[in-house]
Amino acid sequence: MFADFEYYKDTFKGTLIKTQDEYEYLSNQSSRYIRQYTSIIDEDSKMCECALNEYLQKSNKQGNITSESIPSAYSVSYSSNDKATRESEINAILGLYLGNKYSAVGIVKIIN
Repeated sequence: MFADFEYYKDTFKGTLIKTQDEYEYLSNQSSRYIRQYTSIIDEDSKMCECALNEYLQKSNKQGNITSESIPSAYSVSYSSNDKATRESEINAILGLYLGNKYSAVGIVKIIN
C-alpha cells in the first residue's frame, strides 16, 4: 500500500470511499497495478493509488448495466465496462499520476 486512509481523506481529499476497510481492500488491488511500474513511495504514487482506488470502487459497483426500464416493454442498456476498457482507463490514471516514471515510447519500467 502506498497511501493510507488518512492520506486519502486529508491530502487527496477523497470522499467516495467511506471506510478504512474498503480503502485497504481497494489498495490491495491498485497497488499491484502501480508496482508494475514503480515501487517508490512518493506523492505521485500515493495520489495515483487514491485515484485508482476511487476508479476501482466505481468500476466494481457499476457492473455492466447502465439503465433499465419496465413501462410497457423491458429494456436494458449495457456499458462497455469490459476488460479492455477497464485496463485502458487504469493505464490512463497510471499515466496521469506516474507519467514522469514512464518512457516517452510507452508504459515501460524505467531501470535506474
